[in-house]
Amino acid sequence: MHRLLFWQMLMILEQEKVFYSKTAFCTVVNCIMPRIELNTNIHAPIQVCFDLSRSAELHMISTRHTRETVVKGRSKGLFEKNDIVTWRAKHFGIYRQLEMEISGMDFPFSFEDRMVKGIFKSITHQHIFSEKDGITTMKDIFVYEEFVPLVERAIHENLSPGAIKKAIKNWQPDNMRV
Repeated sequence: MHRLLFWQMLMILEQEKVFYSKTAFCTVVNCIMPRIELNTNIHAPIQVCFDLSRSAELHMISTRHTRETVVKGRSKGLFEKNDIVTWRAKHFGIYRQLEMEISGMDFPFSFEDRMVKGIFKSITHQHIFSEKDGITTMKDIFVYEEFVPLVERAIHENLSPGAIKKAIKNWQPDNMRV
């Protein structure tokens, strides 16, 4: 059923000749907690946009450049509230795993995913939808917090890329070291 829904949504997009435009800006909350906002205007109904943004298959297609795949959890169909998915992707030349949970959902206006486990201190990704005059605006707000000690060490010690990779591979949060 999910596979059928996925293809139906693609057909609707093709039939309605969906066009979209993107605007993005990044603000820095502080030096270690960037906030990225991306606004995308799409000529399609809000329900279609909401469902397509929850599609596991489309997510993997859109992240091919990082070779993102599902290690555990939903890999087909639409993500639902409380779904937990472990992703594997290549960033900065290193494969990493990131466990994310769909922590909130208000169909068809918003949903949020948060990091449960991974290399960052925290990640929150809000997906907010509104529709006016047949155009859906999809607003993505992505906030992440890096691990300060590793960033500071890399800057102060002028670590080479190899040393940074080694530090990341062997890094554990403070609560894991106690």
